[in-house]
Amino acid sequence: MRRLLAAVGLLAVLFVTRPAHACWDGWSATAGPIEIMQAGDETWSAVTARAFARWSARLEMVIPPGSVLRVVHGFVSIEGTGIEDLRWVGSDLENLFDLVVRAQHVTNVSGAMARDRTALTVQVFAAHDEKAAEALAEKIDERNRNETGPGLPGSFYDAGGYPAYHRIAHVLETKDAAGKPLYQVVVGAFLLRTDAEVARDVLAKSFGQRGFVRAL
Repeated sequence: MRRLLAAVGLLAVLFVTRPAHACWDGWSATAGPIEIMQAGDETWSAVTARAFARWSARLEMVIPPGSVLRVVHGFVSIEGTGIEDLRWVGSDLENLFDLVVRAQHVTNVSGAMARDRTALTVQVFAAHDEKAAEALAEKIDERNRNETGPGLPGSFYDAGGYPAYHRIAHVLETKDAAGKPLYQVVVGAFLLRTDAEVARDVLAKSFGQRGFVRAL
């Protein structure tokens, strides 16, 4: 329910921002004054989350203080500058950065390019059994749908259908030291360590899943 209400709130923005969409598939992410809602990439991606964490930190440095950079399905506006309806095609965040820099005639971007930010998550499981990892992720999501106690902090990045419930638990495939596939269950995507630590504690106390904060 918490996720659904958040998605409905995002949907309301679509009705007053060009172009208008009712139901759509894609991803959304927010970091301070940077807000993106982009259709197309409907599958949750750790790569996209990492890229947004990094490039949103840089975008914050090249927009005026107090302004908000909004992207709605490729249409870019910078509140308070008169810049609106710039067109961003695709999902390459470096291209979005270049578009914003050109639109504002920013000539020195070295400070912005030096900025970085790490996306965080909470890992609660790792095994060579993919089915076991998927089953645990689904169990956590089901519990989250029905949770009435203290909730998990919202992720800065979500993907899927809008408006809809978005999964909070995801399975990442990596390799162990011997090169065998290893499946990790991670929960949430956070920019602040304090939010990730709250999520870790809620998972332990309310979900019965002990984990640790790590880079996504």
